Amino acid sequence: MIPIKSKNTGKSKIIVGWAQPRNNGSPIQAYQVHIFDKGQQMFREIKPLCNGRNRNVIAKRQCTVLAMTLERYGYKAGDLLIAKVRGKNRWGWGGWSVPNTEGATVYKLVPLG
Repeated sequence: MIPIKSKNTGKSKIIVGWAQPRNNGSPIQAYQVHIFDKGQQMFREIKPLCNGRNRNVIAKRQCTVLAMTLERYGYKAGDLLIAKVRGKNRWGWGGWSVPNTEGATVYKLVPLG
């Protein structure tokens, strides 16, 4: 399991970050980051927002999500952003992290468009 955390960087961005998972001797090649879609009541990959194959995302083990994009996933101001993550190496995909129960809340949503 990978501990996951999220934090606010201000009123419009949220950083989703995670600890280095055990890799059994093979470097991590990619991550999958899913957020809980409140409208669909399920976790969904947020690749356009957090591409886990991006070298910077892999190296830093974090990605930045713009708060205004969370409206399409059913979030509103004051909601906790719920996310989970897993890593992939030559052995395949690891297990999912436990979804976070604390961390960043959405402070402000700017209308899409």
